[in-house]
Amino acid sequence: MEARMDHESEFQSLRQKGQTVVVYYNQFVTLWNKLYGSVDPTCDCRCEAAALIRAREEQEKTHHFLLGLDDEQFGHICSHIIATEPVPDIHRAYALIVQEERHKSIVRGRDDRTDALAFAMQRPAPTMGRGDPPPIIHARIVEKMDIQWIGVISCMDTRPGRDVGVAALHPAVGVAAVAERRPAAVAPLAVGLAEG
Repeated sequence: MEARMDHESEFQSLRQKGQTVVVYYNQFVTLWNKLYGSVDPTCDCRCEAAALIRAREEQEKTHHFLLGLDDEQFGHICSHIIATEPVPDIHRAYALIVQEERHKSIVRGRDDRTDALAFAMQRPAPTMGRGDPPPIIHARIVEKMDIQWIGVISCMDTRPGRDVGVAALHPAVGVAAVAERRPAAVAPLAVGLAEG
């Protein structure tokens, strides 16, 4: 009896607390099965009432699982799942939560790569007027600050790799300024962006 009380206490305090959904789900199912897995509330009855009791137990299981998830990360999807009629079983809820976790992970990774790629752009510049092919402009991040990135622009034309300027890029507004070969010219821009 004491072991059951320990399991119930552990179950009531079980939360995701930053763990992956898989780890939390495995802990949840293990504790649920210790508490309720060996008991059939319907005694193998096949009547309509027994089906309702089983459905209610599945809903309760799903609710407990969802309520233990980190609200900041999964609050929206949990509310959506709970509002669904009928409430999905725990396997479907788990699949939806894992899908959301994977989506957020991909978006986070994409956003991190976007930071790095923001200055790795390649775009043709206007033609030189002589029918020459346009030079390719490359940029690379030199310094990443809280609100912007300072990068060096290189022009691949007659002298490949020649640095032709410095740019400041703000993640929300794009390229904010370009200064030709004068990194010091970008410093006032950084102050302006920090104030703006």
